[in-house]
Amino acid sequence: MFKHLVIFIFFNALSSIALADYKKDIGYKLLIQELGSKTPTGKGVVVAQAEPSGKNSAYMPNIENPAFKNKIIIDQSSPLALGPYSGHATGSGKLFFGNNALAKGIKEANCYSTNDWLTTGYLNADRRTLEPKAVNDRIANHSWIGGVENESTVLNILKRIDWVINRDEFIQAVGIKNNATTNSPMLSAAFNVIAAGKTDGKNGRSTKLLDTTYVAGRTRPHLVVPVGTSSAATPIVASAIALLIETGHNNPELSTDPEEKYTKNRKGDMIFNAERSEVIKAALMAGADKKTNNSTKLKDDTLNNITDYRGEQKYHSTNGLDIRYGAGQLNIHNSYKIISGGEQNNKQDHPENKGAISKYGFDYDPSFGDESKTSSYFFSTDSSPSSLSVSLVWNVDINKGKTIYFPGKSKFYNLNLSLYSLNGDSKTLVAESASEVNNSENISIMLEPNSNYLIQVNADSKQAPFEWDFAIAWQITNS
Repeated sequence: MFKHLVIFIFFNALSSIALADYKKDIGYKLLIQELGSKTPTGKGVVVAQAEPSGKNSAYMPNIENPAFKNKIIIDQSSPLALGPYSGHATGSGKLFFGNNALAKGIKEANCYSTNDWLTTGYLNADRRTLEPKAVNDRIANHSWIGGVENESTVLNILKRIDWVINRDEFIQAVGIKNNATTNSPMLSAAFNVIAAGKTDGKNGRSTKLLDTTYVAGRTRPHLVVPVGTSSAATPIVASAIALLIETGHNNPELSTDPEEKYTKNRKGDMIFNAERSEVIKAALMAGADKKTNNSTKLKDDTLNNITDYRGEQKYHSTNGLDIRYGAGQLNIHNSYKIISGGEQNNKQDHPENKGAISKYGFDYDPSFGDESKTSSYFFSTDSSPSSLSVSLVWNVDINKGKTIYFPGKSKFYNLNLSLYSLNGDSKTLVAESASEVNNSENISIMLEPNSNYLIQVNADSKQAPFEWDFAIAWQITNS
């Protein structure tokens, strides 16, 4: 059976860095200083955790650990033995939903053995006639990497994950290798996941060739965290996601698209634009730090910082990122300001606003690429030096396939991102991100003072007409 083909590769110890300092370095303490008691905690967000199990350990975190006091931690892979508990799962859970995590307000966590989550427990990857199960979970943490000898099985798993992220807005935070070699396909080669790495840049990079859609050379990681392993980075990113989901869900006024302000997953839960998978991913990437001054140090007492983001050409990705750091280091303060800045619609969707945007915000466009092949956003700088970080994100399209064969074919739509300076009726291209294989485009650039700019999303002209959705997020900051 399928489950006997999975080869799990455990990460190293959860961290070789003093985790006590990471909250300052990723902007969480600044967020608390600004919001105080109004700081989101992940309250109301239901989550999942999948962990490998071995001969001498189970997949469950130690539910008697004080970090999980008053938590509802549900063993979804019973009747496997509850103990001995997994130290790896306990460490991941503490960083994800423990009482000292960013998202300490998470109450309910569904825990799975990885094989069970991939198969009958949730994803149904061993049953080609069945979809993944419908659940209320909004985030899953995967602090593991693995592989299957049969690449068609790998593709089946990846396509199912991409389908459920897009269909149910069930966000998947996934780990990558702890060394600078090509990543294992499971699970970071999926398009729609959020892949987390380490600020030291010693991560798995890129993707390997699987088929004509899941091609080699797609940028991984998406962002990094100042900790010692991807096992620790991934649940911290998942915890940050919970804060953004709570913010978007509890403030419906942040979602303002004139055509579609929300969707529903297969369980009927209402999911507003501000908490969609594409929006959250774009906000995390646009909010990430390109230069850091961290308090966290590596085990050998060297500083753990980004000092040369995209400094050399060899580190440039085709979609505007750094192949080592992705979009940069997680900054929950910046990403929260992007989500709380609210949806600001492009000129084509809301002509009355003329596409004007403020310093922080996002837009979700539910219908793009057919009749409307361009989306335009306008802003101006003041007299102070300033910079722009903008990320465009969209999901790969996975067809459901026939009744007896799920999932069906995958379809990658190609979008491009451009920045123009404006002078009267004329415009000059300043920067462009136009990868042909990634489902994000990114621009990070210094801006001229007292100038007018246009951010533009375009459908690549070399593809057939299509209709699809995207999210774009930005921050315009004074240096």
